[in-house]
Amino acid sequence: MTMRASNFGQSNKGNSTFTRVSLSSLYFPAVLGALGMLVFIFIWAYIVQDHEVNIDKNTRVMSAEKRVNDVANLLSSTMNVRLNLTSSLRAFVITRKEFTPEEFDSFASMLKQDLSAVMSLQLAPNGIVTYLTDINGNQKAIGHDLLADPQRRIIAKKSILEHSYIISGPVDLVQGGRAVIARRPIYLRDPITSKETFWGFSTVLIDIEALLGDTLVETLRKDFEVAIRGKNGLGEKGELFWGQQATFDSALAFATVILPNASWQIAIAQHAKYQPSGLVYSWWYWLVTIIIGVTSAIITYSIIDRPRQLNRKISTATATLRQEIRHREDAENKVRHMALHDVLTDLPNRRLFGELAKHALLVANRGRVPFAMVFIDIDGFK
Repeated sequence: MTMRASNFGQSNKGNSTFTRVSLSSLYFPAVLGALGMLVFIFIWAYIVQDHEVNIDKNTRVMSAEKRVNDVANLLSSTMNVRLNLTSSLRAFVITRKEFTPEEFDSFASMLKQDLSAVMSLQLAPNGIVTYLTDINGNQKAIGHDLLADPQRRIIAKKSILEHSYIISGPVDLVQGGRAVIARRPIYLRDPITSKETFWGFSTVLIDIEALLGDTLVETLRKDFEVAIRGKNGLGEKGELFWGQQATFDSALAFATVILPNASWQIAIAQHAKYQPSGLVYSWWYWLVTIIIGVTSAIITYSIIDRPRQLNRKISTATATLRQEIRHREDAENKVRHMALHDVLTDLPNRRLFGELAKHALLVANRGRVPFAMVFIDIDGFK
């Protein structure tokens, strides 16, 4: 156990030393360059992703604008066709003055033939619903006094005074269901005095759910969140009557449905479950970015650090060469020393003596000085 603990301690100490050596061997300018390259790659990747996101958003906005405008135009034309039925009913009253329920039903049924979402056509002499189509589904409406109904009296009287076309709703009907109600006041002109007298209202009831289903709104909901506001024809100032307010808060596009003396506003937004497709939206994009960034950082470090590494190799090679030269000089000096000295006594041998004597003779001859030499051989040892 003691040996294992000791070895573990030595291992940790070695790792710590290795870490210090590794960190100290890093070249600071190269590290800065590598980090700079890594940051650049990530910024570049973010810019590319942001650019692609903006392109995708702009494409979706353009597509949304086109589709919501197409639906708004279709809804507007579909509504206007049905709203104009009140003009035909007014003409029926003005030209007939006196008519039976059967005559009204025959005329009104012909008007609404092949027109979907029309729940009922009605005439309300003096504001009291008297004539209407589709009696089976609208019996509760017979005898309904619009001018006495607190929910409809104000709008009805305003319509009479201003000779204005009024659109109400969508509202909950007395006979059940939910519909947009359009009323046009009818006036009869006295042929002698030319004075106009209020006769009553011509009315059309339009099933809002059926209408929206017939005008591609339901189809639009497959790709977008859809909401409509403008209750009572008040446009963007009107209450929301279809969809969620959140759709208006995060809308990609808006469109206006133009109606007689009124309007609605449609908004569409992206589904909450919408997930854009493409590489820049996937985790692969950032994985590839990390790989490219790390690789680029390593290459950048290597390029910046290359001169230092070359200088280090040159310095190492030069030091090695100098060391070899010193070793060679030491070896040559050692060989020379061994050649000129006795191995046992380390005294100069005859060869060294001869060289020294020759040198002394040359000096003496050159300087013309006396020269003496004593040679003693101890028992012929050397």
